[in-house]
Amino acid sequence: MNTDTPTTWIDRLPDWIIDHEIRWLTRHPWIAGFIQPGDYSIDPAVARFENSQRRFTRRNPPNELLEVRGYETTSLRSGNATTDIRRTVHVHTTEAQHLEGLAVPYGQPSTPVEIGGLLGVEQFDRHSITLMPTTVPLHVDHDPDHTIGRATPRHTTTGLRIDATITTTDKQTWLQRWIRGEYSSLSIAFKAAPLHDDWSTYDGLPLRIVRGAELVETSVVRAGAYTQARIETVT
Repeated sequence: MNTDTPTTWIDRLPDWIIDHEIRWLTRHPWIAGFIQPGDYSIDPAVARFENSQRRFTRRNPPNELLEVRGYETTSLRSGNATTDIRRTVHVHTTEAQHLEGLAVPYGQPSTPVEIGGLLGVEQFDRHSITLMPTTVPLHVDHDPDHTIGRATPRHTTTGLRIDATITTTDKQTWLQRWIRGEYSSLSIAFKAAPLHDDWSTYDGLPLRIVRGAELVETSVVRAGAYTQARIETVT
């Protein structure tokens, strides 16, 4: 398979799908991931999806992803996050000048979240972000009025990484926060292109694989949707 041209949910549809069902699925693409071998209509897939939504809400209250200024993010809305995530940050300085970390992992599912009214899981890969500026702002909680630096993003095999220069005058306060493990999660804000997204399932839930997105900015946050997205070092 050519890794430069990833398959989509449309490519994986069975031969028995007819035109009007394809048109319906373009408006409800998450259903496609629930189609199984042996199905000869989309009704069983719809029933499986509806059951996944009932099962999920019985098991856990959904987390919500933060949206800001019309952009999606990988940060959990603070009112829904059960707790702040604190991690060990390797601090090698007495004055924070730079930080490095993984902004979003590739090929790893998020915590279950609400996605456009659905209860499911989100995932990024190398094809998710196709428009990426050379540098982007580093905000706090995706607040454009609270900028602490400038980040240089880059694709790696494990995910989208950032190297950021800390420009805030309040470096000592942030250094102490990172020593305590506060605001140690990273998140991205992105302009989505839903028509390009791929859909599958993960652990019985809809899995949205983001595709064709534009990176807008990065942020340090209290709790992100991806446990691997974190600040690793501060120098």
